Amino acid sequence: MKRLLFLAAFLLSAGTADAGLRATSSTASTVAPGTDVSNANATATGGSASRTLADRFAEVVNVKDYGAKCDGTTDDTTSIAAAITAAKAKWSAVSSNSVVLRFPSGSKCLVTSTLNLTGITGDESPRFIVEGNGTDIFGQIAAGSPVVDALGSSKIVWKSVRIVGDAAANYVGGPAKIGLLTGALSTSDVGGSWMLFDDLNVRGDFSLASCYNLSGEQSTWRNASCINSNSGSSVYAFVQDGFNHFNITSAFVTETIPVDTPRSFNGDLVEGSKFWITNGTGTPVWIGGTRGHNWFSNYAFTSSGTVCAKLSQATGSNGFNRNLRLDLHCEGASLATELLLTGPFATPTLTRMDFSDAVLQATTNLFALDTGVTSANLQSLRISIPTVTNVGVTAFDTPANYTVNGEVYFNNAASWVQPANFSGRTNLNGAETIVSALGSAASAAIQPIGKATTGIYFTNANQIDFIGNAVHAININGSGLVSILAGESVAGLTTINANNNAATSINTGTSTSNVNIGGGNNQVIFGSVVILKNYTVATLPSCSSNTYGFAAVSDATAPTYNGALTGGGAVKVPVFCDGTSWTSH
Repeated sequence: MKRLLFLAAFLLSAGTADAGLRATSSTASTVAPGTDVSNANATATGGSASRTLADRFAEVVNVKDYGAKCDGTTDDTTSIAAAITAAKAKWSAVSSNSVVLRFPSGSKCLVTSTLNLTGITGDESPRFIVEGNGTDIFGQIAAGSPVVDALGSSKIVWKSVRIVGDAAANYVGGPAKIGLLTGALSTSDVGGSWMLFDDLNVRGDFSLASCYNLSGEQSTWRNASCINSNSGSSVYAFVQDGFNHFNITSAFVTETIPVDTPRSFNGDLVEGSKFWITNGTGTPVWIGGTRGHNWFSNYAFTSSGTVCAKLSQATGSNGFNRNLRLDLHCEGASLATELLLTGPFATPTLTRMDFSDAVLQATTNLFALDTGVTSANLQSLRISIPTVTNVGVTAFDTPANYTVNGEVYFNNAASWVQPANFSGRTNLNGAETIVSALGSAASAAIQPIGKATTGIYFTNANQIDFIGNAVHAININGSGLVSILAGESVAGLTTINANNNAATSINTGTSTSNVNIGGGNNQVIFGSVVILKNYTVATLPSCSSNTYGFAAVSDATAPTYNGALTGGGAVKVPVFCDGTSWTSH
């Protein structure tokens, strides 16, 4: 009230040019100190309607109006809690206007117990807005508790909020467990959803995480900074938890999501944000049970840690990360692995993940399996690594333990040690390769149409048709039918011109696959010399299994056309199998 009285006195005595308000009474020139002017009317410069000063200042709930000093030494916990209670009451009473909880600009508000921002739920409008104005909410909080608890609340706008966790060495009982806690309360509610974190900054000493989101859906983290200076090894800067892996609870509301129980966790956006571990071996990012999350232009750093991000999976249909687009650049002096696939599920799956890092700085692997994880299935994976700093780094720690399908781009070909079970497309420093493993039950043909494919590898392909130009190499490993077709369409195709569109080589290895060029009554025209496989008479394969086959021998003795073959000589001659025996031609 003193601030209101002083400002009112100033406004009523200073005129309109500087104050921006004018008194409606022309006789008011001075106001004695201590006079209550809350009911005095004033009109904003350029405005037409007058309002009481009390009404005007009540548009926002300012923590200083409730006694907060925000001088960095006074304990402001009670005053800020009273302001939060008033803002909640105001928010509950309105139907359309947003409610603003405001902190003074550039100050330091000391709190010694958790600030309670739970219980704020509702429709899209009104919004509950927390305006930090760059002020530090400086928390000296008991161990195991967050500085700010907004668990179960939704649709809060956090604007330039600064939350600091004081180091445990500076006070008794700390450090705080979490800086900012948001998220859902049950497996079915929408708590924590539709949040907007705009220019959020949470930094300091936290025993678990700076920023923790427990399944809060459809939220946006824009230009956020989550920085943890705790020296522990099991600490994080940012946690996106879809199944309450860390057994989160609240002192104000009841959290009922059982540990490692997946629930819906859709559609978060994280952009232009940074997640740092500044003191110790912690991990900047932990992600589990997400669906359709999009990360763009984010930066992670760990001072002494070996892992940039942990991707976790619990059991159940929602337990694994799906449709995760992760654009994250990672740095750290001891960084060995960018993405660690971790439990509690021993055989995690990632579906439709898109990962990019402009400069891969890990020294050992892009992906690695944590202790207790035996294998991983990465389906519809997309990797883009334009630059590799350490030439010895590889994509997977143990390639034999991965099943991978997708598209891969590495500028360093040596980094791509291909998993045993891989299918998809690779681009290694500009050299493209298509690898397919369809299995014998494939019902549809694969039809790459285009030019200049460096290599295509097929395993157990049922039927594969190529229509186009310049397939340089096709390696078939397994059984099945492979047709090489020239021209722009299958319909009306009558010839194959080996000098134009044919494959450079077709290698069936040791399999018994048939390679058919042409078909029906069509002609096969070769634009160069056809070279037959060379044998000695003694090493010719069985004629009974090669009826109508052609070959050549290099040791015929006095051969005659269509005559029996005798080896041991020096005559080179083509031979033909009539189904019973090989004869010279």
